[in-house]
Amino acid sequence: MHCAARDAWKHLRMLIILAVTASVAMHVACTTPSVGKRTGHSLTYDASRHHVVLYGGGSDDPSNPFPRTLWAWNGERWQCLDENGPPGRRDAFLGYDPARKRLVLFGGRSMTRDRQMHFFRDTWEWDGTVWTQVDSSGPAPRIHGAIAYDAGRKGIVVHSGGGANDLLRDTWLWNGSRWDSLRVVGPPGIGNSMFSTPNGIVVLSAMRDSAPECSGLMRAQLHELRADGLAPLGPKGPCYSPQAPAAQTATGFLLFASWEPRNASITWLFSDGAWRQAATSAPRRRGSQAAYDEARKRVVIFGGDDDTGLLGDTWEWTGTEWIRRG
Repeated sequence: MHCAARDAWKHLRMLIILAVTASVAMHVACTTPSVGKRTGHSLTYDASRHHVVLYGGGSDDPSNPFPRTLWAWNGERWQCLDENGPPGRRDAFLGYDPARKRLVLFGGRSMTRDRQMHFFRDTWEWDGTVWTQVDSSGPAPRIHGAIAYDAGRKGIVVHSGGGANDLLRDTWLWNGSRWDSLRVVGPPGIGNSMFSTPNGIVVLSAMRDSAPECSGLMRAQLHELRADGLAPLGPKGPCYSPQAPAAQTATGFLLFASWEPRNASITWLFSDGAWRQAATSAPRRRGSQAAYDEARKRVVIFGGDDDTGLLGDTWEWTGTEWIRRG
């Protein structure tokens, strides 16, 4: 090989190595002894590895306010999988793609030392070993909202959310290589959660309602995600404070109305076409998330914060009651 060509090849190879290194968060053995206390973290179920996973959030550690760790819940304790994940953030979208066996992380926000808010629009994937940044110019930056895998569309769907200046009602599909905008017009409201069911995607929306019992709150309404919009599914649900944890159950859906103005949380269940209130509920909190453990048939919630500060407790809904674990 000619010297000039050989030098050019070496330079190109170095550029490739640097590019790969920049886009991959290499796996690092965990040194953190426990998940600690978190709020605004992301939670989902990894079906190929059969555990609920937790990423990010805000911690009570001033030296590490936005941890980059990834944790797995085995039913007894939280186990650290990796502590060198994407840039730390809270209120991000986290879903699982069963076809590609990857976690997908999008958006979220962090805060600088001078309390300036930074909104993310990057997309990362976890393949079970390493995090890789796979996109940086997808949907508009946002927090909260809804995310789930759509088997019919063969990708991760993101709907609604809060932007830096307004609420968003758009819907996007991640197919593993790019984001595509879907022509789905959402109703006036907030996309609270999204679920993947055998019949397609179901969205739990928080809708404005003028009824006296909804004063200062929003009305729960389930919708089916169709080609051109969201169609109501079943009757209107309870009034609640939005961004509440919600998850599938073995028989329907669970809404943990965890930050109610009357200072008590309420657990709502939807099954057989009707909403009903559970007899008991887990302690009041905000900034928490829920995920359904398909293998163990339990809804898992972790942490959040209340009037006393950040929380680090784990609760499971067995189908009949809440139990504190760990």
